[in-house]
Amino acid sequence: MRTLLVILVGLSILFSACTTSDDTQVDDNSLPADLLFKTITGNMGLYTTLMRVDAQTAQISTFYVDEGVYIRPISWSPNGDLLAILRESSLTSDYMELCLLTREGALQSCFEDKIVSYDFGDRGSNYMTTWSEDGHYIYFVTDYAQFFMTYTNPDGTWAASLVKADVSTGQTQQVLYQTQTVAHRPPSEVYWTEDLHYLLVREWNSTTIDLWQNTEIALPQELSSQGHLLYCPKFSPQGQYLIAQASLNDALTEWAVVTPEGQIVQTMGSDRLQQAGIAEMECPVWQSDETSFYFIGHLQDDSFSLFKYILANDTLVNLRQLYPPNPQDPAFPSAIPHMPMRLASDNATLAITFWANSQTHIGVLGPTNQWITYGEDADQILVGANPIWFPVADSD
Repeated sequence: MRTLLVILVGLSILFSACTTSDDTQVDDNSLPADLLFKTITGNMGLYTTLMRVDAQTAQISTFYVDEGVYIRPISWSPNGDLLAILRESSLTSDYMELCLLTREGALQSCFEDKIVSYDFGDRGSNYMTTWSEDGHYIYFVTDYAQFFMTYTNPDGTWAASLVKADVSTGQTQQVLYQTQTVAHRPPSEVYWTEDLHYLLVREWNSTTIDLWQNTEIALPQELSSQGHLLYCPKFSPQGQYLIAQASLNDALTEWAVVTPEGQIVQTMGSDRLQQAGIAEMECPVWQSDETSFYFIGHLQDDSFSLFKYILANDTLVNLRQLYPPNPQDPAFPSAIPHMPMRLASDNATLAITFWANSQTHIGVLGPTNQWITYGEDADQILVGANPIWFPVADSD
């Protein structure tokens, strides 16, 4: 079970804009869309609040307050009317539930199948949901029923199931895939493409499953003798690619772009990584057209930078240093992000969770290298995490 920090948070929050890389002052702090992120508040108890940043005015308002100890925004429905969130009701709860918020910030319903909260910290950052095109069904992973059976049946195994659930009733309609593991151990992680064609079974020797053909595909496990390939927990937006990394002695030695069928499309070896100074890399976030992706690189001099890789011409660009801070840019974050980034619909604006002053904050990096942070002022303390862009609806 996670340990949560109890803090008192004000709901009026200061934002600050940083200078661009050429030290010219930025006056336009507008965003491509409204932005949601969570805070944890409380005095005698814990409350999780989703805050909404207005894209044009940068004003911050309360979107949703939950009396549970933990929520995480996951994904919007296709028409932008509903937001799927993970929710844990109390510190003593042994499960989490998938619930839906309306676009106005009201809790609408929760699904009947639950998610085990035990050991969730290692898996939760990448938890995913997808929706049917009409928004009537949602797909997610549940493992609570199988987890319970492992403690009532000595021969039972803890399994995870990818299920299709009805949004209107909250009931599971179909189990699309189930993975088995050794009893009393967490199941393998599973991730899937939006069209439900391929599923990644993420473990030491990862495989993909062609759900349409009901076949298992062996993925490459190494490129050379310089480490075992571990796959990032997400497909590219259109489902064409996976990213795999190899490390040796805790240092990144190479990475590869791999198709779900196991074909290696592109690689970057140790020579280029050393030339760029990259010792480690976070799993990337792709542009929607799958031509490029962004990632955070931990450099050999212990600094951190945001990189962009362009697949078509095999170009790696160091966009911006993130740590240590630029002396002329004091609002830079002072540590690496530890949670997935979110790319806005403009394919150029990134929302990032980062560590600074022993707390997490939200940073937004715009296409002109503009950096905006949502942090603390002299009177309020904000812990920000898990940003998600608000969808632009026809009525907006």
